[in-house]
Amino acid sequence: MSTLRGSKNYVWDTAKPLGQGATSLVYIGREKRTGEEVAVKVFTPQSYQRPRQVQTREFEVMRRLNHENVVRLLAIEEEQTMNGGEVIVMELCPNGSLYNVLDSPENSYGLCEEEFVLVLEQVSAGVKHCRDHDIIHRDIKPGNILRCVAEDGRSIYKLTDFGAARELQENEEFMSLYGTEEYLHPDMYEKAVLRHVRGQQFGVHVDLWSLGVTFYHAATGNLPFRPYGGRRNKETMHLITTTKEAGVISGVQLTENGRIEYRSELPNTCRLSLGIKRQVTPFLAALLEKDQSRTWPFDQFFEQVANITTKIIIDAFCPSLLLTMKIYADNTDTLQRLRELVAEQTDIPSNDQLLLVGGQKLSSLVQAQQPIRDYHLDISSTNPIIVFSMSGAFPQKVYTPSVGQFPQLTQAMALDHDYPQCKRCCGVLHSIIEAVRITTDTTMLVNMAVHMYCSHLKQQLSVLRESLSRLDHQMGVVNHWKQGAMTQLEHHLGLLQLTHMASGPSSDKVTKWVKVIQAAHQTHKNDCETLFNKLQGNSGQANAQLQEAVSMQASVGDWDTALGCTPADRCAEKVKVMLDRMKKILAMFKENRAKRHLNYNEEQIHKFEKNKLSELCTQARSMLTDNCLRKRKNLLVTYKHWFGKAAQCQALISVVGASVRQITEDHATLVTKLKNAEVGSSKLINDCVVHLRKDVAASQPPVASQMPAGMVNGNAPHVRLVNGSADVMRGPGSGGSGSGQFSGPSNPTSRQDRLDSLLDGISTSRQSLEELEQLVNENTALIRNFGSLTEEEKNGETA
Repeated sequence: MSTLRGSKNYVWDTAKPLGQGATSLVYIGREKRTGEEVAVKVFTPQSYQRPRQVQTREFEVMRRLNHENVVRLLAIEEEQTMNGGEVIVMELCPNGSLYNVLDSPENSYGLCEEEFVLVLEQVSAGVKHCRDHDIIHRDIKPGNILRCVAEDGRSIYKLTDFGAARELQENEEFMSLYGTEEYLHPDMYEKAVLRHVRGQQFGVHVDLWSLGVTFYHAATGNLPFRPYGGRRNKETMHLITTTKEAGVISGVQLTENGRIEYRSELPNTCRLSLGIKRQVTPFLAALLEKDQSRTWPFDQFFEQVANITTKIIIDAFCPSLLLTMKIYADNTDTLQRLRELVAEQTDIPSNDQLLLVGGQKLSSLVQAQQPIRDYHLDISSTNPIIVFSMSGAFPQKVYTPSVGQFPQLTQAMALDHDYPQCKRCCGVLHSIIEAVRITTDTTMLVNMAVHMYCSHLKQQLSVLRESLSRLDHQMGVVNHWKQGAMTQLEHHLGLLQLTHMASGPSSDKVTKWVKVIQAAHQTHKNDCETLFNKLQGNSGQANAQLQEAVSMQASVGDWDTALGCTPADRCAEKVKVMLDRMKKILAMFKENRAKRHLNYNEEQIHKFEKNKLSELCTQARSMLTDNCLRKRKNLLVTYKHWFGKAAQCQALISVVGASVRQITEDHATLVTKLKNAEVGSSKLINDCVVHLRKDVAASQPPVASQMPAGMVNGNAPHVRLVNGSADVMRGPGSGGSGSGQFSGPSNPTSRQDRLDSLLDGISTSRQSLEELEQLVNENTALIRNFGSLTEEEKNGETA
């Protein structure tokens, strides 16, 4: 008998069903002209017993919808039979439904993070398209979400089965009952399943509850509300959903008549990262709100979905926790907010974090107020941001990958029981493979973190070494300048004293000024000498500490990359071999279950395979706990010891950095003091000279004709201090012997000689001051450069 049936433009094979519902069956078909595969929905005779308006509602709804996340309607045609009814021709989604995806052993504990985000985003987009056309689905569940595969290999999820859909405004209600038990809102469950008739009406929010159950199922691999015994325990199911408190997202009864375990967090076995769990948990709690008055409107639901799915995902790794992280940040978040998000997952305060990317500080690669969306950095799961604690403190909690628990296998042979048990074992083995992979990846990331931190220490030491070297050189320059400046001031002071003694009567004011100048000069000289000696001492100490830090860093660089579970151990590959063997057992158990009865030989083989299944479970558990997790624990212990030494080295580097900053500040202070001493003393000397000149001029007016030829020609005597007394060295035109002790004024001309000699000395002094001022300015510019260099060094040693 032929199984082919058709309509005007399509043909389908009833021997190839895709799915079955309460009122219809779906088959694989083809378009007659092009041969393109399609899905054909054929209604059962029972469906025609419904009112005509209900029968045609699905057609009308699908005609209004056109979205990539809604199954596309191709045609509505009549079947070419005597009693042919209308059939719906839709695009074919050959990869099954979301339910099929979740039923796979590899997704026993939920979808991977990337796939879950796709489900969340695309299913919500399909629902939004429906709501934009005022359509409510009323039967949202994984079985009514089909999966296609795009050309790039990514999944595309589409809403299907609009048999229960209808048009409904946001503020309208309905009384008819549709849906699947586990996904029904508690109020609908009470009426549809428990048959408690109270005339209650329902609004569009019932779709939100169904979405919450669906998304929880996708995230964990299980339904959120599970009474012992499943569907047959209907009263407990209703009790779980109606008595749960706000914020609770799951309730499970593990034993018959046992207590219900409520949880407000996703289970540890969930494959989602901590980052997205923090986003999804309150989101699910809002969807699974039984109180209609506190249920979100759809606009808020879509806003929250967009808030989750449009975030920027940043990969990070904290070696002190052995934790791989996904940081979910907003586009406008800055570096400070990123630190806060890291702190939420690691408990490392934001001001104690050192974030390294590719061996460089993140704060040196981006600006403080630069939005994360503008971070053009090569950050990925294999090159994440490495998070260190600058204080060296280790958080109390340490992340350990969670895996499922193998079921208790019995010796008795039960065909109906053995297949689901074996399937559950396969799911647990998939979780072990993922745990082994995480453990292996963690080892490689720890090695990367150690290498980066060592490079970071080397970079700081290099900057400090260069800073100290330049400071030592500059101190030599300043010391030379200091000695020259002090010698010059002493020369000027000696010239002033000599002229003051040789000028005859002088005012008491000038006498006091000379004493003030002498005292000020001595004070400045002592201060500068003290500060310079302090600088020399601090510089020597800093250099010694730097050498100690260099030696310490060399020992920190010793790290054994063979620690932990490495790719060379091939642990994941070994567990995959176990999984392949277990899948063969699963296939055999499935066949045996279909047979219902086995002969003696088949029974013996079944028992052998069941024993082998038990052995594989034991081997896989041992591989994880006795090998991978044990090595992981040893890796953490070794890393803690290593980081203790590294933190000590970092602390010493910080001390050297503080010393460099203090030396730089003292250096700038010394330069300022020298400049002030020079300028202040010279000003006092100039003022004193003015008064001396007035005194001399008043007591003996100068006579040019009586002046020696040497003075007329500008050859002033050279004056220097010898053992506290003044020597006058005559110029070449003096006609004298060239030296001699000065014993006092001999005539008016010699007094004028000395005044002019003083003026000539002051002129020379001013030229020297100008040269010294230029040197001061050059040194000041160098000090500014050192200040900038110190900031770089400072950034190099702090978070």
